[in-house]
Amino acid sequence: MRHKMLLNEQEEKVFEEVRQLFNLATIEEAIEFVIQQGIQTQLQQIAERVVQPRKS
Repeated sequence: MRHKMLLNEQEEKVFEEVRQLFNLATIEEAIEFVIQQGIQTQLQQIAERVVQPRKS
């Protein structure tokens, strides 16, 4: 099954695995889920750097 985004076979297998693991309806939802998780992780890392006391 091909999708709007052009995925190679390996990428498609990975997203299909994510889709099944998290009970998502489509591979598109799996892609969105992975992107959201990445953004959330980056925001958490930024927040941690902001609240750390500065070393002088």
